[in-house]
Amino acid sequence: MSGEASSNNGEATALPEPSGSTLPFPVAASTVAPGSVPVLPIAGAPPPPLSPQPAPTPLSPTPPPPPTSGAPVVPDRPSNDSDVNADIGAVSHVADHSGAFVPLRSDPPPRLLATWWLRYLLLLTMTVCIAVVVMTEYAIGPGGVAEAPLVIASHVLAAVLLVAWSVCAMFDADRLVPATRYHRGSSCTVAASTWIGAFAAPIGFVAVLSRARTRFDQADGELQAVSIAIGAGVFALVLVWLPFGYLAGQARRIGAPRRVVVLWFFGSLLAAVGSAAIVILGLNELLEDAGVTALERAVQTAVIYGVPAFVFALSTWRATTVFDEVIDIRWRRWRTEWEMTLLALATQPAPGPELADQRRDD
Repeated sequence: MSGEASSNNGEATALPEPSGSTLPFPVAASTVAPGSVPVLPIAGAPPPPLSPQPAPTPLSPTPPPPPTSGAPVVPDRPSNDSDVNADIGAVSHVADHSGAFVPLRSDPPPRLLATWWLRYLLLLTMTVCIAVVVMTEYAIGPGGVAEAPLVIASHVLAAVLLVAWSVCAMFDADRLVPATRYHRGSSCTVAASTWIGAFAAPIGFVAVLSRARTRFDQADGELQAVSIAIGAGVFALVLVWLPFGYLAGQARRIGAPRRVVVLWFFGSLLAAVGSAAIVILGLNELLEDAGVTALERAVQTAVIYGVPAFVFALSTWRATTVFDEVIDIRWRRWRTEWEMTLLALATQPAPGPELADQRRDD
């Protein structure tokens, strides 16, 4: 029958309209639910409104315009951990191939002067000096110690060894720790000059004191003589301190403990003062009561000279050993860093032609 709708398998088929009539508005097949009868539009009625369609999505996002100012462009944050790892790998790859090799040391360790034998020989010579002075006092008697050739030779040898060690130590310290803009390097000349002044200071003080002693009994010149003697003693003490102070400053510069060198001076000074006090307060009177024999003179000399000299010898051994050990440690560290630099340099990849050309241009 014409105009009758028939259903087959849930599909609706519209009957054809007579010729000359207005065609119906097409109905999409997807808008007709299965099993339902579609609603046919009435002839002459306006078409139903169209449903709004979403705007088409562009295929690729439009890149942002380049910045007009000189501010750097901050890249977008990576979306996941894989992007982060990829970026880190790329950066490390570039750094490995384009970064410059920075060595720990640019030159091998310097050659140093051996000073250990000077320390042993200096300690032995100082011990011999003490024994020679005591034995000379026992054998010759008063006044013979200062003129004995063996006493003078042993003390001169000890002084030469001490100056030689100081010069060698300053040479090694200057090569290991060179001078900077604000810190002077170690000077062998300054070390030797201060030691010579320290050795000459007691001799000068004794000469001034012997001249001023003749005027101690005079009423008009006693005050002046005492003032000269005190001034000469203070000046001699300052001269004696100069080499110790200089070595203490150099010890701090290379990393050695400064207090060891300071105790080298003050320990010997306190020992000398203590020995003099013992003799002045009790030992001299004890010996004078029963008469002074050769053995008693030797004991008195051992207390006055031997005890301070022995303390000075031990302090010298301690200070020189610490100084040499710090120099040896710094040299061994330099050598280790240089060996590590050579190993790291051997593992570096060979530069490519582009990098070689760039370095050649630089």
